[in-house]
Amino acid sequence: MILLPRDTTLECVKFSGREAAVTCVTVCHNEAGIIDQFLEHYRSIGVGNFLVVDDRSTDGTTDILAAQPDVSLFRPTGGAQFKDNLGKWRQDLLDTYCSSAWVTLPDMDEFLYFNSMPASLSALTVELEAEGSEALIAAMVDMYGDAPIKDQIYTGTAPLEEEFPFFDGVSEMPHGLRIVSQPTSFVRRFPTPSVAIKGGVRERIFFAPPRPSRIQKWMMTRWAHPRRPLNPTWLEKKQNALLRALTQAKTPAPPFVLNKFALLKWPRGAKFSRAPHSLDRVVKVSERLAVFLHFKFYKGVQAFNYNVERGQHAGGSVHYRKILEQADALERNPVYSGSRRFEGLHSLDGLLR
Repeated sequence: MILLPRDTTLECVKFSGREAAVTCVTVCHNEAGIIDQFLEHYRSIGVGNFLVVDDRSTDGTTDILAAQPDVSLFRPTGGAQFKDNLGKWRQDLLDTYCSSAWVTLPDMDEFLYFNSMPASLSALTVELEAEGSEALIAAMVDMYGDAPIKDQIYTGTAPLEEEFPFFDGVSEMPHGLRIVSQPTSFVRRFPTPSVAIKGGVRERIFFAPPRPSRIQKWMMTRWAHPRRPLNPTWLEKKQNALLRALTQAKTPAPPFVLNKFALLKWPRGAKFSRAPHSLDRVVKVSERLAVFLHFKFYKGVQAFNYNVERGQHAGGSVHYRKILEQADALERNPVYSGSRRFEGLHSLDGLLR
């Protein structure tokens, strides 16, 4: 086994010794209810090796992972905390075991879909390399059920996509997903990708911006739709910048970021902007777009409270603090006329490319 760096706050519990064309790197905490589905899904699309940090789970997650032959299991040491050490944990695993190798980086409530399925991820990496790409971006699509948000808790009696079958996909602006420019100051530090994906059900329910004017809506429809290039031309960058300047007051602050690396040929020493949404160096991004079905609500509102207590997300979990302050919104059923039902890959038409 290759040893982790001396200054790491991780220790290896079990090392599988496996090598694979695509490795999954993830960090988890108390995911016993969905681990089997997660592993089954990623094995089915060609992941042959899992590097998992289990952050002191108390629900049996650790034992389940330790029993898997293709899982290398790691855990924090000493007083290391998720909110302080997450980025280093991920980077230590990537730099030690995945240098110049293809990786996928989902959380355990994120299930990857891509246009060439049922072809494997390894076949997809061959195609990406042939086109000169080093990264594939995915849109994170929040899944939800037909019930008030406060009541959406996974029962485990059916697969996740059956209990939470709905999502916001392509819709009339300002709803649905949109591709927009990143702030210039952010792109200087994290240049890949140069655009971001925004929108979705959490923005619609909890952070609904003022209605755009007719001209703003026209611009969003023309310049921010889900088919917008991920590698914009000079003219498209100018359009994106103008749109951002004219609609900034119409978007939540801070906004939800729904782009994430689905596949990345890991450049040793690179750093993410905490989570795998943006990278601190330029790598070639494919114009293909994948989707992570994101089962954000599967643990119910108590998970939002727990996330806040752990400081689990960016800005001290500021979004989740704001969500928990909105009792009326938590009573709302998120299904609306623009909701789409997931019934297989074809359901993601208009998003996948």
